[in-house]
Formats: sequence, C-alpha cells, structure tokens
Amino acid sequence: MAIMRSCPALVRSKSGALVADTELGRAAVRLIVPTTLIAGAHDHLIPVTHAERLANELAEVLTTAYGVRQVS
Repeated sequence: MAIMRSCPALVRSKSGALVADTELGRAAVRLIVPTTLIAGAHDHLIPVTHAERLANELAEVLTTAYGVRQVS
C-alpha cells in the first residue's frame, strides 16, 4: 500500500480508471493456464466491485466457450 500512496494522485486515479475500464471479452478464451482472481475487501488498489465484475466476466466468457463454470 505504501507504494500506491507514494504515487501522485493523478497516477492513482488513472490506475483506477484502467481497472474500471478493463473488459476481458473474448481474450479470456485464450487463457491456457488455470486462472484465479484474488481480491479482498481491504485491497486498496482494486475495489471489490471491480474484482467482482472481472470475476463474473471471466466466468461468463469461459462458461460460453467451454461450458465449465467454477464459482467459490
């Protein structure tokens, strides 16, 4: 967290915007290794709402492509 706090506010805001605008789309289908998305309520870099959206998007793409869905 100290690294993020040491960054200028503009850099932190642009990092947040990047995560907010991330769309996995069909790129997730090209994953060739097991993938785990780890996030937490105390993550100061990626808010829980963004992590949940990414997890749901990843699950949807992989379910459509492979018919497999793992939710924990």
